[in-house]
Amino acid sequence: METSAIFGLGKLLGHHCLALNAIVANRVVQQFSKDGKAAVEKLIVAFFGESGRDLKQQSVILIFV
Repeated sequence: METSAIFGLGKLLGHHCLALNAIVANRVVQQFSKDGKAAVEKLIVAFFGESGRDLKQQSVILIFV
């Protein structure tokens, strides 16, 4: 739901958007991550790489819901 708003707003403003998701809960089998923050940080490192990307030249907005 939140992603659709980001994509809709991005399209209206002429931006390219990307959504990355860290799965922290499997509600079907009632399995939950013990450390959701670590899952999100692992996702960010996997996307940007260990050394990180030069974010000064990029427009990046990270939204945590």
